[in-house]
Amino acid sequence: DRRGRGRLSPVAEPGLTATRICSPISRTIRATSKSTVSLEAAAVAAGRLARHLAGAASVWLRNATVWRATWKTSLVGSVGEPLLYVLGLGFGLGTVMPAIAGQPYLHFVAPGLMITSVMYSTTIEATYMTFTKTEHQKVYASMILSPLTFADIILGEILWIMTKGLISGGTILAVVLATGIAPLWPGLLGVPLILLA
Repeated sequence: DRRGRGRLSPVAEPGLTATRICSPISRTIRATSKSTVSLEAAAVAAGRLARHLAGAASVWLRNATVWRATWKTSLVGSVGEPLLYVLGLGFGLGTVMPAIAGQPYLHFVAPGLMITSVMYSTTIEATYMTFTKTEHQKVYASMILSPLTFADIILGEILWIMTKGLISGGTILAVVLATGIAPLWPGLLGVPLILLA
């Protein structure tokens, strides 16, 4: 071909080697393979997290089902005692205590009793009840025989302990708001305080 006469092929051009031609293609292939591997790793991690959450939810549901059968007696200790303190310290001792910065003594007692109820409930659930499930009821031994992993069981128990604390503290907060001891706002800020406790 006359038009192509005198032209060199790309490989034959001075300073242009096959390595220089192929290196951009190689970099593109490597980048594509890396992104594919990272997407596959993210998908595997997401699937593993979903399985752990599903397992933890089953542990939480088991504890909630058991608690539904004994919720009345469970609330007597975790809620009844703080309510007695509210009556004794707030309406008993509070009648002889002077107001502090214009606020009655009960306004300072009620938040402390709410957090105390949360700590009492979560401590009992995380210590004594865990020991009972391990030694006497053999609950964890049965769970290990199922497809649940240790991470599923631990996460499910932590979520249930947080739920018990929220129930106990939320009940005290509801009583405090219903009786007018604290106004609705900023009384509702007690909910994040319960979760932090």
